[in-house]
Amino acid sequence: MSKVPYEDSSLVMAIYLGLGYSQFNQQDYMKSRETFEALYNTFPKDERCAVPTLFYAGMSYYNLEYYANAIESWEKLISGFPLAKKSAEAGFRAGDTYFKALEYEKARSLFRWVVENHPDDDYARSSQLAIAQSYYNQKNYDEAIREFQKFLDLFPTVEEANAARKGMEMCYYQKGLESTEAMQYFVERFPQSELAADGQYQIAQKYFDDKKYKEAMDEFIKVVVNFPSSSYAPDALLLAGECAVNIEDWQKATELYERYLSYFPKGKEKDAVYFNLGSSYFNLKEYGNALKNFQVVIDSFPSSQYLSNAQHNVDVCKKYLGEPGSATTETEIPKTEVTQDSLKGKK
Repeated sequence: MSKVPYEDSSLVMAIYLGLGYSQFNQQDYMKSRETFEALYNTFPKDERCAVPTLFYAGMSYYNLEYYANAIESWEKLISGFPLAKKSAEAGFRAGDTYFKALEYEKARSLFRWVVENHPDDDYARSSQLAIAQSYYNQKNYDEAIREFQKFLDLFPTVEEANAARKGMEMCYYQKGLESTEAMQYFVERFPQSELAADGQYQIAQKYFDDKKYKEAMDEFIKVVVNFPSSSYAPDALLLAGECAVNIEDWQKATELYERYLSYFPKGKEKDAVYFNLGSSYFNLKEYGNALKNFQVVIDSFPSSQYLSNAQHNVDVCKKYLGEPGSATTETEIPKTEVTQDSLKGKK
């Protein structure tokens, strides 16, 4: 049909568009590009022809990996026919091409054009989300939060709203990595987040590293109370116990170590917990309870690094209880009778 002369321009357009579409669908992108561009050059002012030919010429270039040419075709489309429905997709695809090339300023310019000129189009939603993501990728979290919030204001009920909320959550989490106050805000605002336990743990860890043991203990306990099923809970409870030891709150230390044994009977640090529990009881002068826990280390953990200290401490406890032990004279009992081995903080 394309070889037969026709005076009806509509028929000519239809024939060549059909030819271009067929070539494009067969992935013969070089031929389809030639067909679409020839047709556009013939009818550059006719929207019925110019819009699809510019769009699919851009798609042909894109599939040929001639990205600059693809963007040029799409930008020519949105410049010449800004209100055409296909211009929304062209604007998004041009922006997305810049986005993938990490040229975020150019990408955002095109995405904003789509949002402003085609607010009811599906590509407006994708564009607004991409604007926010571009700021996130540049670690400009405040701007990203603003754009994610704009998405939620514009499109509160669409399916992509969950992605916007998740993106905003990640922004607050990343800000939290920079300061304790920001992380506290993140945990308070997103208590159901999968990252909330991690955030709460990091708050506690920061206090611990700064040797603010009372504050660290309270924050570690929040991990256990608010996120009991998280992977952070066992270590958090151990470190809460260590904080209590560091401030010599022996009663609190015994409570926390007892709680660990109750909550996590298969915990990987049980030998250390029994040893530190015995040490804490010893400092409370509850020598019977101290001896019992040191004995557990000896009986149940023969390969424990705490074994020799536990054996020594059993003898010391027996002395205080008036029972016979291996220590036969006063001088054999060291001045520091019970060693409180601390657990290392999780980095």
